[in-house]
Amino acid sequence: SMLISGPVRLGMANSPYSPSLWINSYQNNRSTIIYMPSLLDEVGKWCLPILGLTATGNLTTFSWNRTLLALTGPVIPIDVWAHVVVTYHTQSQLQLILNGTHSNNLDIMNYISSGQPNHLIVGSVVWRADCAGFEMIKGHYHGAIDDLRLYSRQLTDGEIRNLAHRP
Repeated sequence: SMLISGPVRLGMANSPYSPSLWINSYQNNRSTIIYMPSLLDEVGKWCLPILGLTATGNLTTFSWNRTLLALTGPVIPIDVWAHVVVTYHTQSQLQLILNGTHSNNLDIMNYISSGQPNHLIVGSVVWRADCAGFEMIKGHYHGAIDDLRLYSRQLTDGEIRNLAHRP
């Protein structure tokens, strides 16, 4: 797993974001790919699983708007590299994009954040089990992750296609 400390914009309500990464899953099981706790990760503090796999291997992203909002996409094939983008912007929606193709979207309007800088934990849930959505994706990710990028804006369709179809 990998820890990225202090992405400030992810802690600001309604700030657009777009993580982009390549994944190659070795098995389909409940697992966390990107998890975001607040810096003060104590019981009762803010946290959110941003990306994971369900028990059936479906790609899933989450957002928070006083309740957990889940957006489920297709099953990720085993031992095949896939490009994944999650993008959010208040003037559009939460979107889940696989290999340059929009898999699913959800109109959420407002993203309620921690109000402080956060951590990003890639590949596992290392600190706590009481996070919203934890039962959905509570395991460690079994697979490879490459070219993780985090944008503080919504990516355009052209940018997403270019990232997904690079040589």
